[in-house]
Amino acid sequence: MSSLTFLLLISNSILSVADDAGQGVRLAGVELTFIDAEATGYATFQSHNQKVVSTKGDIFASYLRRRNQAYTAQTWRLVRSRDRGRSFRTIYEATHATNPPVLETDDDGNLYLVRPDFQDGHADLYRFRKAKEFKDPMISKIPGGAAGKFCMLLDRSRERLFYFAHNNTFHVIRLDGTVERRVALLKHGKNAVLQYPLLTLDSRGRLHAAWTTQKHGVYMYWDIHHIVSPDNGRTWKDHARSERSFNLYSIGGARELAEDGSIIGTFTDQKESTSADGGGCAVWFFRIPTRTDEARSR
Repeated sequence: MSSLTFLLLISNSILSVADDAGQGVRLAGVELTFIDAEATGYATFQSHNQKVVSTKGDIFASYLRRRNQAYTAQTWRLVRSRDRGRSFRTIYEATHATNPPVLETDDDGNLYLVRPDFQDGHADLYRFRKAKEFKDPMISKIPGGAAGKFCMLLDRSRERLFYFAHNNTFHVIRLDGTVERRVALLKHGKNAVLQYPLLTLDSRGRLHAAWTTQKHGVYMYWDIHHIVSPDNGRTWKDHARSERSFNLYSIGGARELAEDGSIIGTFTDQKESTSADGGGCAVWFFRIPTRTDEARSR
């Protein structure tokens, strides 16, 4: 990714603020801090999961520094900043068959880190305690959790970690490291397989899981799925589904909900190659209500 692309991606997430005179807006500057000059090109692989967190005066980040072609010896680092990101210091480093770890923090400032292990087929949960200055982490296994793409989410109210991996498994983990539940949430489909998993909680405490898929034998992302659980991941249901099927390509949505609270966006119904000059594909607008339960009860 070019430096320009990197800056554009960052600036998309920066808030515009009104100036003192209330005339127009001005953008905050992008502050950059140099962390490492000798990292692999896969250092921060996976844009869908969280590898930077902040809590109680600390900022933490994880990345790969070295790797081998067989993906059996990846040197990964956990770095810490105590000055709002102006400088970083390595507080943990190890070499495993893994990808860059995913991070979460709790309200007490403790840090939770998960990484897969491609050799034993499991994932490892590291619990770094703030009271111990993030030294000597407690390490426990997430059985069957190894996958190249993965995400994690902390539910603060229930004091649970949710872990969703692209080997189709979903895990519920207590903050003491005990795996409370493991389920095969998905299975390979007739046309495609899970690729990039995502998790989030809404204001009502419902757990949302979403993912992209890849078509069998073709390096093309096939479609996007979204399911919701009202009970901590015990049961799931589709959040939305169209009555028609499409050759979906390049689904794009508005960053914020529409005025009526719905999700809106567009997509291409692709019937030609992306290299074709045009004329044979359809463009569609979609709208998805976000309060489906309330709407059905009226």
